[in-house]
Amino acid sequence: MATIYVGVDGSDCAALALRWAGEEGRARGLPVVAVMAWGYLDQRHAVSDQGFDPAYSEETARSALAAFVAAADLTGVVEERVVNDLAPNALLGLAGPDDLIVVGARGLGGFKGLLLGSVSQRIVAESPCPVVVVRDGGQPQGPVVVGVDGSQNARRALEWAVAEARARGVGLLVVHGWTAPFVGGYAFAAVSFDHRLVEEGARAMVEEVVADVDTSGVPLEIRVTPGSGAGVVLDHAPEASLVVVGSRGLTGFTRWLLGSVSHQVVLHAPGTAVVVPHQD
Repeated sequence: MATIYVGVDGSDCAALALRWAGEEGRARGLPVVAVMAWGYLDQRHAVSDQGFDPAYSEETARSALAAFVAAADLTGVVEERVVNDLAPNALLGLAGPDDLIVVGARGLGGFKGLLLGSVSQRIVAESPCPVVVVRDGGQPQGPVVVGVDGSQNARRALEWAVAEARARGVGLLVVHGWTAPFVGGYAFAAVSFDHRLVEEGARAMVEEVVADVDTSGVPLEIRVTPGSGAGVVLDHAPEASLVVVGSRGLTGFTRWLLGSVSHQVVLHAPGTAVVVPHQD
């Protein structure tokens, strides 16, 4: 059975992620494991203003995690696990391709102005399974919004989004952005073209992808509008309970290209966003 692993570190964002994971576990009937990484120089305390403890141990970490779980009213509902390692290693070492990782947008430490913490960024980039980045925004009863572009990655994101909408009893909004055709690096300027043909072609593509997925029992709407893929998804994000995008599965430095749809969406979505990774 798939498992939901949620990162906990005592931050407000992690508390949101823990509550979200608990709700997701109930909605999908899946076990939830609250994971807290710790180290002698990376201590987590139940009391936020507690200073460095030279006697900090695994037992101390367990007590802190138990306090965080109790504060979320999830004692006895989720399994608690502490790992003596860095946070990304702890979560990535536990999760498999069929699981789900849930993290807050930002954890403890770092710069408060950051939209996405380094732990969340690394997990999104390297996870073998879908990653949920939780923020306190969006509309709780809004639809699940999913970006579709015709790729196999987008299809996997659509399948995940359908299952989520069905589990939560909300609608599904499938969005796609189309742009003018390009030749030689430049959009047609002197040559006129019928934008309606481009839009109709884009809509036909999206409808074909959707028709190939079982959406029974899920209220469905398709919106095809001009704009970039990330821009169109983000335009609809404020009305969503959840935004879902696929990842192209790039490696190395190319994971961080700012032009990637998944990176832009997970960075700028006002509410909770999910990245469904590429699978060979």
